Amino acid sequence: MCLQSIVDIPQLFPCIDDADVAGLVKPVDLQEVKDNLFGIGGNKAPGVDGYLACFYQNRWSLCARDIFDLVSTAFSTCIIHEKLNTTLITLVPKVPNPSSMVQFRPISLCCTLYKVISKILVARLRVILPNLISPNQVSFVLGRQIVDNIIIAQELRHKFKISKGKKGFMAWKIDLSKVYDRLNWHFIESVLVDLKLPRVFVQLVMSCISSVQYKICVNGELTDAFRPQSGIRQGDPLSPYLFVLCIEKLSHIIYDEVDKKRWKCVKSSQSGPCVSHLFFADDLVLFAEASTKQAQIMRDCLEKFCSVSGQAVNFDKSTIFCSPNTGNVLAQDLSRICFSPLTANLAGRATLIQSVTSYIPVYTMQTAKLPFFKDGWWDIERLREVLSEEMVQQIINFPAGFGGGRADAKIWKCNPNGVFTVKTAYELLVQVFEWFKAFGGTKNQEIKEQQVMSWEPPISNWLKLNVDGSRRGMSGAIGAGGLIRDSVGIWHGGFVVNLGVGNLE
Repeated sequence: MCLQSIVDIPQLFPCIDDADVAGLVKPVDLQEVKDNLFGIGGNKAPGVDGYLACFYQNRWSLCARDIFDLVSTAFSTCIIHEKLNTTLITLVPKVPNPSSMVQFRPISLCCTLYKVISKILVARLRVILPNLISPNQVSFVLGRQIVDNIIIAQELRHKFKISKGKKGFMAWKIDLSKVYDRLNWHFIESVLVDLKLPRVFVQLVMSCISSVQYKICVNGELTDAFRPQSGIRQGDPLSPYLFVLCIEKLSHIIYDEVDKKRWKCVKSSQSGPCVSHLFFADDLVLFAEASTKQAQIMRDCLEKFCSVSGQAVNFDKSTIFCSPNTGNVLAQDLSRICFSPLTANLAGRATLIQSVTSYIPVYTMQTAKLPFFKDGWWDIERLREVLSEEMVQQIINFPAGFGGGRADAKIWKCNPNGVFTVKTAYELLVQVFEWFKAFGGTKNQEIKEQQVMSWEPPISNWLKLNVDGSRRGMSGAIGAGGLIRDSVGIWHGGFVVNLGVGNLE
């Protein structure tokens, strides 16, 4: 495949300060090696050597010096030995009884000692990532949560729903095909150089990528080793962070078009910021005014990025959303230009946010019982086996529940026992129609004065408590709530309280 030069892509990465550079290339110490080794789940699937992390953890006093020498040698020489980087590929079924290859997910099983090196690189890179990655990307960036982009997508969905007049809007949800397998090594190296990372750090990262050799586990037996020519491994702790850095170049392409005023963004309100794109790791959503010119610009930006990075769009799984004031003929033209099928208008039953979140596995925990609880609290070790450390930290910040040990469950709130019945549904409809009959003709009191206020973070190492309250007009019920966040906006706690019935005087 012929790849364009990365020089054709705008360079918008900020400069890295000297302190961060020093943190990337500082010599490893014994405590750093130990912390990262013990951060690996003890029973995680081993690599070709067969040694679990718990083997080294339980015998740390005996093997500490040998492990430290191996890791420090890799950092001083910037070379990863091929035997250390031999990786098993095993197929994990996606469904109970798979019948075709597409129903399997290939997982790379790296050696435990290689993971220690990779996790040290991740720990150092993770510190500077928030300064390098634009706010449009929320995955694998310290201090950001996937819910941030979901809220923005909900606001834009509402904007789509209420849009009137001649100007329509479009959203293109893009599915990239085999993102890890297709990522070009030369492109990865170019991005790292573009970041102006220290040369020795770049060399070590590239050695982690290029020294790999695979063996496939088939029916319990291993094939002969072979070397890949591109791609990163799903199972290597370093891979998600490299992908986030690489996909940031697509943000640079989009920002360049926005700065040139060629890309027409979408605003959720007149005073709101312009939104051109939202990234959920490898799930992308692009926003623009609904016109054939804008659709062509979006496609050109995407093709430019794919030609450089080696990525490819799965057009069958990509979809186009249009606001209801977009004509059918124009919507069909947008679908043709973007090679993606149209979904139901946002004025219909389909919603943008459902489409986005359906591809984020972590949100199944909201509605399904998962084996992540232990003694009434999060089973942190189990979480670490399937999620990144950032996601684990975000999850354990939330209480696991206050049900006396009972599992979370869906309930029908209109029935005291929580069970849905046709009778209770009918009674609910009757109540709704009675309410409209009594109050449907009245007008809500308009707020005479509106003031838009943004949240101001506290100073470093301080926490801020924000509180608010409300009163229900009909019943007079009063409630209040608050939340605590730190200087980077991470949620640390919150509360809600019922203050009874009263008035505002």
